[in-house]
Amino acid sequence: MKPIVGSESGPGNPASRKSQNLSRFHPLNFDALEEEPVADAPVAQTPAPSAAPLADTISGKPSAPAEAKIARVEVPTKFRPPIREGSRPRPFESAEAKTPRPAPEEPEAPAFAALKDILPREIPFTPLHAVILSAAILVGLALAFFYGQSIGRDEAVRLAAQTEKPEPEPPRFSEQSMEALDAALALLRDGKSAEALDALKELMAAYPGLPSLQYAASIAALQAGYPVEAEKLADASIRQTSRVSDALALKAAILASRSGRPNDLQEGLLRQAIAADPMNPSPFLELASLMRYQGKPDVARRLLLSAALRMNPVDSRTVLDTTLALMSQGPSENTGPAAPTGVPEKDFPAALAELRSGNYESAAAILRNTRQSLPPDLFAYLINDPSLRKFADRPELSGLY
Repeated sequence: MKPIVGSESGPGNPASRKSQNLSRFHPLNFDALEEEPVADAPVAQTPAPSAAPLADTISGKPSAPAEAKIARVEVPTKFRPPIREGSRPRPFESAEAKTPRPAPEEPEAPAFAALKDILPREIPFTPLHAVILSAAILVGLALAFFYGQSIGRDEAVRLAAQTEKPEPEPPRFSEQSMEALDAALALLRDGKSAEALDALKELMAAYPGLPSLQYAASIAALQAGYPVEAEKLADASIRQTSRVSDALALKAAILASRSGRPNDLQEGLLRQAIAADPMNPSPFLELASLMRYQGKPDVARRLLLSAALRMNPVDSRTVLDTTLALMSQGPSENTGPAAPTGVPEKDFPAALAELRSGNYESAAAILRNTRQSLPPDLFAYLINDPSLRKFADRPELSGLY
């Protein structure tokens, strides 16, 4: 087979056309022919391979030097089509072309480079760090809890203040109702218990809710001989939370009057009365009397001492009567020298009459005699009455004040 002569390529050259036809079926050009190159992109012009090497290959003669071999068709990387999945690899692509190149690193600032040299690359997490972190978490949780609790408490107080309705004021005695109560108590003091009970019932119907009316009516009913009604009125006073301690002690007295002798129920009521008002001396006195009846003098003595600590150091009745007598003594009234009697409501008005008359020695003698018959607290209270106190600077009365 004759070799093809000529190496020039051109549109009219038969050798050039044959080389182009052969190159279409060359294995290296299969992938390049799958897609047409972009029209605008310039394709690198490579010389067509000469016919001599091909003829030598067919005839079995030694091939030409390496420089004379057919040049590979290099398709620019920019216009290479993507490799489809399942297609054979391109032999002309090197490993460097397939491996993505890392982006160039930006140079670090000198300050950061110096810090990297000073600071450690990794901070070790030691048990001390764990303890500090746990303590910080616990402190934060505690602060959050107490802060939330305070906010919740303030909000609860605010809501309660908005929703809580003001309690109605308890009924109070007017001047008219107080006068009606005084009239009923005057009947009770005069021994007219039934009339006092009727007056108190009318007062309770006219002014419902007034305190102490049930207690006063219970006393009137007991004195009038109606123990059952007296007990009901005492229970009503307890339900009204009015004079609870006195009402319990009154129930104990009612129980004793109905049974005819003291019993354990009476003792329980008296101890309830003491618990309801520990400053009330009356239940102590009643319980001491009950203990003496049961043969317990030591217990009765302790109860009497407790009652004494709760009583007024002066006799209220004596103070009342003496004060009324002093107020009844007129400024110019003078009945002449009078001997001391030992009765406070008589001796103090007589001493006042002597002082107003200028008989200071006689007044001092009356007062010194009265002091011997009265408890010191009671005498000191009575001699400091305003009508007597104005003469305290007289030398005759020295030692009395």
